Amino acid sequence: MSAPGARSSTPSTRRRATPAGAGRSATGEACAFLALDAETGDLEWDYREFGERENIDSSPAVDDGTVYFGGETSLYALDAETGEEVWTRDIPTHVDSSPAVADGVVYYGAPADSDFGPPARLLALDAASGETLWTAGIEDQSLRTSPAVADGTVYVAASSRRVCMGVGGEESTCSGETRGRLYAVDAANGDERWRAEIETDTRSSPAVADGTVYVGCHDGLSAVTTDGDTAWRVGFESDDEDAPYVDSSPAVAGGHVFIGASDGRLRAVGSAGN
Repeated sequence: MSAPGARSSTPSTRRRATPAGAGRSATGEACAFLALDAETGDLEWDYREFGERENIDSSPAVDDGTVYFGGETSLYALDAETGEEVWTRDIPTHVDSSPAVADGVVYYGAPADSDFGPPARLLALDAASGETLWTAGIEDQSLRTSPAVADGTVYVAASSRRVCMGVGGEESTCSGETRGRLYAVDAANGDERWRAEIETDTRSSPAVADGTVYVGCHDGLSAVTTDGDTAWRVGFESDDEDAPYVDSSPAVAGGHVFIGASDGRLRAVGSAGN
């Protein structure tokens, strides 16, 4: 079955149905969120109660019978069996970050409102009611990655344009110059535990395994311990003139970290960086 409009979110699977978001089509058809039978592809239910400007960029998270996903103006919680609305929350900016759910809490990131506006934010909501539990300011502008939650800590990667001082001391962005950071935040209250520099910008969501946080960056893969110390960084080379850009998120299995890049290659790196 094909969904109308451009798709920008990735499906998530529960036992029988696969939720999937569909964006607005060129003909102006409304945005829709669909649940398909995982075996047959048959439509089980669809949700279309969106505003005129709504679009779904984030991928859904499914937990304890509820589907969570973000749009241009709201965060949604739907009953996974019926598609009925559990709650919706207005959000300060659009959500590119897919939510993460752990221990009855929904975590998601929101980018800054403008290049020099407020910082990006990491928010925690009660999964049952949608009420805000805490908000943590992230001192970067771009937060398109999804949080990873492990052992009472939320890890999230963010990026910013470097700020240069122009004539008369006025701030301006440096063309092509970006920085990335990995943040560790207390899952209970949003207090920052540490931050680590990633050298280049990152749009890769972190993965946590065996005391190490792995995150892709502009041209490689970085590993940071759960104490905030940089363990190693591997740069990727390509046949192209430019270094490959890493947008995908790492997967960890069998002592290796697997990650894709813009040159169309899937790379396997040893968990020790070799």
